[in-house]
Amino acid sequence: MQEGLVSVITPCYNTGEIIHRLLDSILKQDYPSVEMLVVDDGSTDNSKKVILSYIPLFEKRGYSLEYTYQSNQGQSAAINNALKWVKGEFLAWPDSDDFYNRSDAISSFVRKFRELSNDYGAVRCLPTYVHEKNMKGYVQTKGINLDCNQFYNCLYSTSFIWPPGNYVIKLCALDRVNPSREIYVSKDAGQNWQMLLPLLFSFKCYTLADSYFSVLERSDSHSRGQYRRYNQEISKISSYENTILYTLDKINDLCDSEKERLKETIRIKYLRERLKVSLKYCNQKDVELFSKKLTISDKLTFKEYLLKVVIKIPWLYLILRNLVLKVKHMLK
Repeated sequence: MQEGLVSVITPCYNTGEIIHRLLDSILKQDYPSVEMLVVDDGSTDNSKKVILSYIPLFEKRGYSLEYTYQSNQGQSAAINNALKWVKGEFLAWPDSDDFYNRSDAISSFVRKFRELSNDYGAVRCLPTYVHEKNMKGYVQTKGINLDCNQFYNCLYSTSFIWPPGNYVIKLCALDRVNPSREIYVSKDAGQNWQMLLPLLFSFKCYTLADSYFSVLERSDSHSRGQYRRYNQEISKISSYENTILYTLDKINDLCDSEKERLKETIRIKYLRERLKVSLKYCNQKDVELFSKKLTISDKLTFKEYLLKVVIKIPWLYLILRNLVLKVKHMLK
């Protein structure tokens, strides 16, 4: 581990037209010590050419940039492979379509770590979301929990900051909770639960009051637009559930009784998600199946029970669903 060094891992898949924003934003940093590894996850565009063209620019800046290629396995596989490579005191893992929006971003993260006690393993900032076409952005402040204990917010996806580029973590903290630097590899679920859950259970997280990182809102990103069919959405839910259950199992600091309690709440949560998707697609067979499974462990809510009954009358169900969608749109 090299004191003061910030390691940056970035998975890349067909982002040759936009990864320059991230690379440029790192070159503009006022922090003196950065190493970066871009893992090309089977790109078929000009990503390799673009990344390689930046290597001399990084060297001129006093930074290092390495490029490595793997067959298309997903972001978590890219992160899992790269974790063994990094040797910094701190780690960031931004997505290739996002970028730092201030030249003092990395130095601000490190400076805050120097001020904090050793029970802090992560520092994060508020995210700025920018539109992919006009690049106009807004800082998200509403609905974010700023408490230093973020484990349950991460576990249940409530009031949590998700974009990975908003985080910098201590490698020594990661190595304490994950000494093998092995994370669960799941193509659909990304890598954030695997990286953050063990860390946030054992360490505190500090939230900077400003935004230092911008997240590009893309219609074809991993979290948007990929899941437009019933089977795709159900598969995604299963991947999320499996990722969390596996990761919970690997948290050694979590006692067995609490671990089993949390795993059961996750199973119920994602059973409800499956029921929600089956209702969305009017899949009556699976609505019945997921309802039965859910009632074994928990109770149906009144809304779930009502929709389960009404879906048997398709014309009435469609009217009610369209009405609900209109109300939601009006409330936005």
